[in-house]
Amino acid sequence: MADLVAAAGFVLFGTVSWLDALPLTLGLLLGSWLGPPLARSLPTALPRVGIALAGLALAVKLAVEAY
Repeated sequence: MADLVAAAGFVLFGTVSWLDALPLTLGLLLGSWLGPPLARSLPTALPRVGIALAGLALAVKLAVEAY
């Protein structure tokens, strides 16, 4: 409910870039449709390694930007 109220506030009172929101919406819908079956079919180690590598890449990027 809180997210719905916040979204309504942005739509009514904020500036929403609808062209930017469209691909985000499509990604949300596609991910919510394909994500669960894909997650069930993958071996558990694969997403864990992917998440760990993504976190490491983000940490390196942030460290490089900070220094």
